[in-house]
Amino acid sequence: MFTQWLKHPAHTDMLSGQPQWSAPVPGIQVCAFRCRATCPLSFPAHTGQPLELLFCTAGGLNLDWSPGRRISLRPQQVLLLTDVSFPCTLQWLFPPFQGILVTAAGDGIQERLSRFYTLLGTPQPSPHQLQTLIQHCCGCAVVRETPWVTAAFSGMAQVPPQELSRYCVLKAAELLYLLCCGSPLLPAQASSRYYDHHQTETVRQVHDYMLSHLNENLTIAYLSQKFHISSTMLKSCFRSQYGKPIHAYLLQARMLRAAKLLASSTLSVSQIAAAVGYDSASQFSASFRRVYQCSPSQYRKAAAQ
Repeated sequence: MFTQWLKHPAHTDMLSGQPQWSAPVPGIQVCAFRCRATCPLSFPAHTGQPLELLFCTAGGLNLDWSPGRRISLRPQQVLLLTDVSFPCTLQWLFPPFQGILVTAAGDGIQERLSRFYTLLGTPQPSPHQLQTLIQHCCGCAVVRETPWVTAAFSGMAQVPPQELSRYCVLKAAELLYLLCCGSPLLPAQASSRYYDHHQTETVRQVHDYMLSHLNENLTIAYLSQKFHISSTMLKSCFRSQYGKPIHAYLLQARMLRAAKLLASSTLSVSQIAAAVGYDSASQFSASFRRVYQCSPSQYRKAAAQ
């Protein structure tokens, strides 16, 4: 699906620069690309397509298909596509989208997988486990927050740029091997709940409001009332769109803002605490230490070195 879209000349105006194709391993292609598009894309049902693994490094997307099913991809998650036996609509989120696509063609799942297994130097496991999982997920699944995913994306920053495509091929081979061996990396549910445009747009407004009002006492009850959405819907839809519970996302945003202020301003710790919504410097310092394993003052000192 993504392979055909990236290679179609009519779609180049949706991309920021030319997609960077390479073939570090025979039979396997890698494409690093950046997409600035915001308009939805429609794809017909398609069998016999390449096996695709999309490593999302920035932005996000939703894939919707009838009847009201959705799967979402967020940064530091991996989308796995085989034969997509349903027409679907793709909606880009939080543009620009940035990702690395690893793709392998073949006449069947065994042939496609064999291209990856040769990299591992191990006997090929049966693809039955992976086939069962993918069929359960309608040919489309996301590998979300797991220690393996965290380590895989962290490793991207450790390899030279010219070796990134080979690294992603190795990680794709490792992921497929783990899935074929029965590792529980895929979610039990085939897709997340469907949310209509009004719900997702309201939650986007909540998200933007939160980021611009980090100094305020933001509670789910307050946000629900302000944006006329039930607290249950707000919590579930927010997690679907942004990949984290709303409280965890808010804490992360506050700590990131605090870290930036500590590194780039002369504001006191008390002033920074107030700027990110804390009533006392001690409460702020305790939260900051849990996230960064050091005090705000220690962080500021290290940033100045």
